[in-house]
Amino acid sequence: MFSSSRKRKFSEISSSPSTISKMRSLEPPRKRRKLNPKPKSKPFNFKSLDLKQTVNESGLWHMDSTQLGLLDKQRPTFLSTTSPKSSDIRITSSTGFNQQWGNSADENVRTQLQRDQRKHMTRDEAETVFNQRSQQSALVWKTGSETLTQYGDESDTSEPISAHTPGVKHEVIGGTKGAMTKEHGRRDMRRQSIVKTTLDDEDRGPHDTAIMSRLATIQLMQSPKEELQTVKSQVLSSKKPIFSQFTDIGQVSGKTNGPKFDSFTDRLQVIRETDKMHAAKSLLARGLDELVPDTHKTLLSQSKGSVSGAMKLLHKQSTSSKPSITFNTKPKSDTERLDRRGRSLHRMKKIDRPLSPVRRVSSSGYKF
Repeated sequence: MFSSSRKRKFSEISSSPSTISKMRSLEPPRKRRKLNPKPKSKPFNFKSLDLKQTVNESGLWHMDSTQLGLLDKQRPTFLSTTSPKSSDIRITSSTGFNQQWGNSADENVRTQLQRDQRKHMTRDEAETVFNQRSQQSALVWKTGSETLTQYGDESDTSEPISAHTPGVKHEVIGGTKGAMTKEHGRRDMRRQSIVKTTLDDEDRGPHDTAIMSRLATIQLMQSPKEELQTVKSQVLSSKKPIFSQFTDIGQVSGKTNGPKFDSFTDRLQVIRETDKMHAAKSLLARGLDELVPDTHKTLLSQSKGSVSGAMKLLHKQSTSSKPSITFNTKPKSDTERLDRRGRSLHRMKKIDRPLSPVRRVSSSGYKF
């Protein structure tokens, strides 16, 4: 037993500041508690999206109000029969605010293919196929491009650029007169062949045919700005005038019209990148993540699946002096032939990726 004096000395020693400090130094460090820790944001769940609605949006965003009305009128007839007529699929040309002459809604799945294969489609599949449309003013390409020649198809470079009738013309006149359509037939038939590979697959997803038609349209019918710019001098020196279908741009040929040609290619780039963003969203909603570049995944995830939101982010990155993403600047469509292994959409692997990384855009969007 300790005496009272010894107890007092022990108490004084053990409670002295220096002793307490030494004892604490031997204790393991305590973790500091964070006050109100910031919760980690969960990655966006693309499978929560309605796939059918997502795929429909990828085609219908091109249409103006008049064209949407015509499509709404014809769609029930097309869906209610297994042997539709061409008139049930095509819509009449219209002259909208942004067009100089008659403009129609190009079917990304060829009319003949829809007519002949309707009996093999479910109603939902037929709907998304029917709704895959493109403004003809947006379908412009550089002739002689590898996007066509890689398929072994012949090219026609007698005009530097060409388009779906009547995307670009030599005359500002109604109808098809003066339309520049070099390679249109070859590109259209090649697109049909690619789409049919997916349509013929009995194990295809219900909207794979529609998705594939958009991917093939982007590659074969829409050159990126960087590719179109390689023939700028040829366009400006063209012996015949060349007119854009967009009234606020007009003539893009002629020595003094370089800025107009630049505006033309800028606009086509915005439309093309928007199409790519819609296609990426459809692929992600379909669960085909490995077919989508990381840049698209990031932008769409940050915008919670909103294409318009992703395009705003892309524009912000495009105009930033220190962008956090890498842009595709190759002077051609950076996707190899979409039928090189004879695979339908859902059988594609990462090596077959049908979309290229994002390119710079001059604005965050465009409305037809």
